[in-house]
Amino acid sequence: MLDLSSNNGVDHDFAIAYARGGQRRVYLKAVQGTGYVNPDYALLRPRALAAKLHVGAYDYLEPLADSPRAAAEFLFERLPSPLVGGRDLRPALDVEQGPASPGVGAWVSEVAAVIRRETGVRPLVYGSPFYLEACEFVSPPGPLWLADYGPDDGRNHPVTAVPRPWRAFAAHQFTDRANVSGIDGPCDLSYVRSPAQIEVPAA
Repeated sequence: MLDLSSNNGVDHDFAIAYARGGQRRVYLKAVQGTGYVNPDYALLRPRALAAKLHVGAYDYLEPLADSPRAAAEFLFERLPSPLVGGRDLRPALDVEQGPASPGVGAWVSEVAAVIRRETGVRPLVYGSPFYLEACEFVSPPGPLWLADYGPDDGRNHPVTAVPRPWRAFAAHQFTDRANVSGIDGPCDLSYVRSPAQIEVPAA
């Protein structure tokens, strides 16, 4: 599974990524906090869908900067409505900005709860084992998208730790140095362990 931000540019051939690179899913950075909309999201989403990829949006959260509802609304106002099974991936919350704390965990949990009420699906929660565990989540606010690079040599490697309170991960981002056919330059790449926890359920 790919994930791309403006750092990766827009010169991608998703048809090649699908046919030669073996990719079936891509997350695109949609927003950051409540003040930035990534213009590449609107450009790349239809191109990826046309190449038969399932597409999702992720939010690079700025915890505690605004209310959980404001943060959630800023994201889901940019999402397709309704989310469609067989086409869309669940929204994803990128949790890595600022110091980790139980307060951040509670705030992220409320963002996830608002998104679930408004969209009908639980969002993925992305982050490193150390950061997420320091947030001391009372319960998992959504399926886990684990960032754990290890040697970061472009190859998948075993996960050594899953942060509490999760017991397993839905996806494992194992490198930011992958070379994928059709994608311009090195990119983030993840192994999907549980497609049902990544994709929007069929109606």
